[in-house]
Amino acid sequence: MRRLSLVAVALVLLLIGAVVGRTMLPPKGEHLTSAYTYDMYLQDHGKQPAKCPKEHSKRKAAFEATLADILAHNANAKRSYTKGVNRFSDWLPHELSGLRGSRREPKFQPKKAGVERPFTSDMTPPASSLDWRKAFPPVLTAVKDQGMCGDCWAHAVTETIESSYARKTGQLLVLSQQQITSCTPKEGSCWSCNGHYPRYAYEYASDAAAVLEEWIYPFTSYMGDNPQCLNMTEPQYPLVNYAQLMGYMQVAPNNQEDVIAALNQGGPLSILVDAEPWMSYESGVFDGCTYDKNFGLDHAVQLVGYGHDDTLNQDYWIVRNS
Repeated sequence: MRRLSLVAVALVLLLIGAVVGRTMLPPKGEHLTSAYTYDMYLQDHGKQPAKCPKEHSKRKAAFEATLADILAHNANAKRSYTKGVNRFSDWLPHELSGLRGSRREPKFQPKKAGVERPFTSDMTPPASSLDWRKAFPPVLTAVKDQGMCGDCWAHAVTETIESSYARKTGQLLVLSQQQITSCTPKEGSCWSCNGHYPRYAYEYASDAAAVLEEWIYPFTSYMGDNPQCLNMTEPQYPLVNYAQLMGYMQVAPNNQEDVIAALNQGGPLSILVDAEPWMSYESGVFDGCTYDKNFGLDHAVQLVGYGHDDTLNQDYWIVRNS
C-alpha cells in the first residue's frame, strides 16, 4: 500500500460580528494576495491590536511571514492542499508550540495490570476506505475547540472514549474533556493546559468511577486556565449518563497496517502527530510532511478514517483536530 498522506479536518472559527469598515468574511486562501494587510486580518478575525507597541510589531511580523509562506505555497498550481489565514496566523512560535500540548512521553508503566493491552489484528481484510463521520448511528460528536489551552491530549482521549461508548451502546454522549484535563495526575507538574501524555489520560479514565457528560462538568480551560479537579462525589455532579472505561489498546507505532486494522475493528483512534506544518492548513490533502528533518510528535488528535483521492491519485488519512 502506498504511504498515506494526511488530511487535517480542522475547524477554524470565523468570528462574524459588527466589524467597523469591513463586513466580509476572511478571504479563502486561494483569494489571498499581498494586499491583505495585518489591520484587515485583525478586523476579519475580531481581534484587537496588542496594546504594547513591541508586541504589536512582533505579531505583525509573524503575520506577514505567515502570509508570505501561504502565498508562496498557494502559487504552486500542482499543490494538493491549500493554505489560508486563521486565528493563529499572528501567534508567536512559543505560543503555537504551547498550543500543541502533547509531550514526549517518558518510559510508561501502567499502574494497574491489564489496563493497557497491545492491539492484535483479527486479520479481517480492511475496507478500501473508511470514514467514521458517516456512521449511523453516529459515533462522533461535534468538533470541539481547545481554545488557548494546550490540552489536545485530553480532547483526543475524550473524543475516542465517546466514540467507543457510542459503538458499544448506540448512545452518543458528549463527555467532559475538562474532567480529563483537570483530573489526570500530573506527575508533579501542572500540565493540564501545558501539555501531557494521552496514555496517562486513558489510565486516569480507566481508574475513575466515571467520565461525566460535558453539561455536568463543562469546559472552563478555554482561556488557558488550569482549574483543580472537582470532587465528583458531591450532589451537583449526578451520575445520569456517563462512561466507564475498562481498559485500552496500544497500536504498534508507525505500523500503517495495524492502524488501518484498528480503525476498522475498534473505531476512531487517538494518535500523535507532528502538527507544526499544519498551522496554515485550509483544505485539500495535506502532503507537507518533511521526512528529511527531525520532527516531534507534539499534538494529539483523533484519527477517524482513510481513503483515496482519485483526482490526485493520492491516499489520505482523515483526522479530527481540536
